[in-house]
Amino acid sequence: HITFPPGNITTELLVPNLRNRLEIFIAHIQASAGNFVRTPKHDSEECIYLMSGTLRVLLNETEYLLNEGDSIYFHGSTLREINAIGKKEAVFISVITPPVL
Repeated sequence: HITFPPGNITTELLVPNLRNRLEIFIAHIQASAGNFVRTPKHDSEECIYLMSGTLRVLLNETEYLLNEGDSIYFHGSTLREINAIGKKEAVFISVITPPVL
């Protein structure tokens, strides 16, 4: 597990070898966490599948609201914000190539 300060974001690598070209993790984000995004050092291809909660994803200037069971595909260079919305934590699986963590 990787917990980001102040403890309202937790991620767990599902394939714990970051030497591969694909990274898969599950994230738990509290609504109090704010923007989850760190700007990637290189372009990536990413997919998020939302397991529970509500997630706001901002790609460039376009906002997407994801609900349980929704997914989204994007290039990491377009990602500006990811926020959990509402009172429940958001739980999602993220698949990224190449790895960013």
